[in-house]
Amino acid sequence: MHVGLWEYVDGTTADKLTMSDLANQTIFGWLVSNSSGSKIFAADIDSNINWKNLQALGINMSNLSSYADFYTLDLKLGSPNFSDSVNRTYTMGGLPIELTNYTLFTKRINNIPIVNSTNNSNFKTGILWDYGDGGVKYDGTQDILFVSPINKNTQGYNATVDYEMRIPATLRSYKAGQDLVVFYAEIN
Repeated sequence: MHVGLWEYVDGTTADKLTMSDLANQTIFGWLVSNSSGSKIFAADIDSNINWKNLQALGINMSNLSSYADFYTLDLKLGSPNFSDSVNRTYTMGGLPIELTNYTLFTKRINNIPIVNSTNNSNFKTGILWDYGDGGVKYDGTQDILFVSPINKNTQGYNATVDYEMRIPATLRSYKAGQDLVVFYAEIN
């Protein structure tokens, strides 16, 4: 029997941002004409993300390669021996399979490791770490984020969706506390 590491999340966006009061009454609403290029993030709910201190997994604070990060993340997630571990999914021969650059919260982040979110290349999921938690490289104590862009009305695994991402099932217990995953979005 094989139990896989990855959970897959997909969906559509309403392209509307609302501000509500304590009674859940809308105070103000913004319509986004097209959210393509916006990003969706997933993290352990107990993480305290500093959005200005994000770095690509596999890159240290001197912007040098740190490919042991993938194995370190697997250790933290309890998945180093899984056939679909982070290391086996995101690297080949010790090097990331694919890299991309994103501008997130006005900061350009280079060399983000990405892989197909599901069975096609229309959606990719990347991994970031929060260096604001200390350390000069990822060591398993810093917050981890998975990120995927929104691609409006695009063919996904089995339907037309706006986003798809892969998230380790054990991400929910990455940090002590509640065993939940939280989603965030940066709307362009």
